Amino acid sequence: MSELSWAWNLCGESVAPESCFGKKGVFTTFGMIGNDTSAYEIHRNRLLSDAQKLGIQVLDFRVLNSHLKYCLRNCRRILPYKKRIRISLTESSIQIDISRFIKRPRRVWARIEPYSRRPYAVKSLDYLELLKMQRRDGPYWETLLLDPDFGLAEGRSTNLIFGSGDLVLVPEVGFLPGLGLKRALDVLGNCVVRQKLTLDDLLHCKEIVCLNHLQGPMQIIAIPDYNWQSSSSQIYNRLRRLLGTDFSWW
Repeated sequence: MSELSWAWNLCGESVAPESCFGKKGVFTTFGMIGNDTSAYEIHRNRLLSDAQKLGIQVLDFRVLNSHLKYCLRNCRRILPYKKRIRISLTESSIQIDISRFIKRPRRVWARIEPYSRRPYAVKSLDYLELLKMQRRDGPYWETLLLDPDFGLAEGRSTNLIFGSGDLVLVPEVGFLPGLGLKRALDVLGNCVVRQKLTLDDLLHCKEIVCLNHLQGPMQIIAIPDYNWQSSSSQIYNRLRRLLGTDFSWW
């Protein structure tokens, strides 16, 4: 992955626009992020050519704010919200309407504890519906795994989401080193529930369900205590047994 980050790279690197979006619509790219101007022009021209063949309008602009550049450089994709989303950092503000980009609804899978196991296949872009479902069903432990097609581009790893009580939804991006979780949630939108997990939560998790085969390390990005890995090897070993694979975290 180069230092260029594109909104059209929603489903992984080198994905043709028609595989992500419909034949008509608005196609947005964040322009160059980094110092490689020649690479920027190559990507830009390729994008414009592909979009023109498909009849897709391209809105091309460069991001100048350094803080916003840092965040976007580390993002692998933009969350497909149903409504217009707003990314706002310091004095930079960008609005993007991506509702017409989505050809099919997001699939979110949930399984709850063995004593009350009921698998869900929720087809919705609105996380509020998931919250209503969770509150209606009670404070079960559950693990939500996003459809692999919408997973992290880096390593094709499953995006793991822990929950207790109200859902804890984590932005599906390989980012955030040095950026606090709360700040990230503010940036990416209010569809993410601001609930932190504790070490005790992890130790008492009943089960973790993986719906697809992992090809690379698991990445857990919702751990609020950044010193937990140095003092809690039992948590790591327990999660490794449940997951059946090694994983990494930040």
